[in-house]
Amino acid sequence: MDATAWREQVEAAVETADRSMLQVLAGIAPPPGDPLTDLLRCRMLAALGRNDDAARGFPELSAVEADPRLHRAWAVTAVDLARRGVIPNHWGLGRALIRLAAAATERDAEADALDILEQHVHAALARGAVAVARRGVALYRLVHDEEGKLAAGISRRRLRAAKRVGDALARAVDAAPAPAVELPDRPADVHRLLGADPESGIATLEAALQRWPDSVPLLEALAHAWTTLDDEAAGIEAFHQAARSRPDDVDLAAAFGWFLLRGEHRALLDEWVQDHMLAHPSTDMQARGHWLLARARLDRAATGAARASVQRMLALQPDSLPGRHLLARILRTEGDLAGALSLLDAIAAEHPDDTSSEWHWDRMEVATLLQRWDSVRDSAARLGMPLSPGDAPVDEAWSRCRVHMAWATGDSRVQPAIRTGPVTARVIGLDAPDAVQRYGDVVLIRARPMGDEAHPEGPLFEALQRISAGNYTVRAFDGRDPGEERLRELGHRLDALGLPMQWWVLPTRGPGGETIHVRVGLPPGVDEAAIAPALAEVEAALR
Repeated sequence: MDATAWREQVEAAVETADRSMLQVLAGIAPPPGDPLTDLLRCRMLAALGRNDDAARGFPELSAVEADPRLHRAWAVTAVDLARRGVIPNHWGLGRALIRLAAAATERDAEADALDILEQHVHAALARGAVAVARRGVALYRLVHDEEGKLAAGISRRRLRAAKRVGDALARAVDAAPAPAVELPDRPADVHRLLGADPESGIATLEAALQRWPDSVPLLEALAHAWTTLDDEAAGIEAFHQAARSRPDDVDLAAAFGWFLLRGEHRALLDEWVQDHMLAHPSTDMQARGHWLLARARLDRAATGAARASVQRMLALQPDSLPGRHLLARILRTEGDLAGALSLLDAIAAEHPDDTSSEWHWDRMEVATLLQRWDSVRDSAARLGMPLSPGDAPVDEAWSRCRVHMAWATGDSRVQPAIRTGPVTARVIGLDAPDAVQRYGDVVLIRARPMGDEAHPEGPLFEALQRISAGNYTVRAFDGRDPGEERLRELGHRLDALGLPMQWWVLPTRGPGGETIHVRVGLPPGVDEAAIAPALAEVEAALR
């Protein structure tokens, strides 16, 4: 029996729960290697109660996602295994099925998309995710309608059958009991009910919005929950519908625009701002619309258009703090550092009690580049990090960190560093002699860490640009490991001469024990003759 015939018989036996036939087919199964056969083998093993074998053979989505031929079979197998308890039926499965259905729709494989969505609805109902199942039915209807429009070559029987399936799914969703949700007394406390499961969160948020329909934070949370499920369109639809239903709600209109901006939905954002916010008679609505357009254009590096938009905003609201802050960012991007700092200093003077971190950090970055240490110290003090007094450059020893440097030359690396102030760090990693040396470089950093702050070598910061160069060179030595005590002794002696020393144990072992790689940094203008004995001592210690 060839693999195709075997698969057909297994499918029939699984559907009819013919255990005796499955046992026979299990004994004549084709050898592993064909993905479609292997997926069907998982269903057969599960139907025979061999759950552990079925689970071991079932691939992760990542293993099949690149091959569209396997998408439908994977979806059917996944839902069948979840129904039998072989794999968990949780929101991660729903997200995977949504992703596969979207991929099938994009490649015009409507039949596959319908089958996958049917499986998705069944699985969602089985785990009580009624809102997700309802959304699955809506997607099923959309795909079916689109398939009907492209009906050339599609049989009417298949279209009618798909419609019957869609109607049956809709009836099942309508009959499903809504999940019980116990809400707090205030909308601000709803977030405490939200856990890691976005499907449960959607049920909670939908119930909360029925009670507090004007809550913008709840709408934002609902949109983000749908996005977590890889169905951002559902989040946009819910947000958009609410914003249209309350056309005069400025905060809601701006929040919807911000959601589109962060999701990089440029066409939808432009349409929303132009057709709704700028067309509205409210000055506040128009001003916020211009701000959103300015942000979107700045993100696209269209600084001229961004400046024009923010200037239109400031013509409506000359004292707007968000507008003036954004204009300062645009001026900085255009290279007008003095203009940017002048604007930020004016904001600081007019808002002496404002400790909003965002514009203070921007002020410290620009002031550092201009060596305006008075502005750096003023903003730092307002943020609760007073620096050493005086007019000298800010150069303190804070804590170990790492900096990610990606310069225009393409030289990209992560280096150990010491943070020397709110927005500066000094590189302390010695590179190989033939590499571009960064030791002693002072770099401007973006103060928000890029990664894990608990890393043993300190948090990772993005280095925006180099402020000053260390201009060190490096001498390297390889040899026998003389032991940590001797290395530390050498390091102290070199440090007294202003020569940083770092070492690494090499992965290879020689006949005399472990080998070591030592690097010594030489500052610019060093007297080579004066340090020659110290370097010779290092070389001798490694023999």
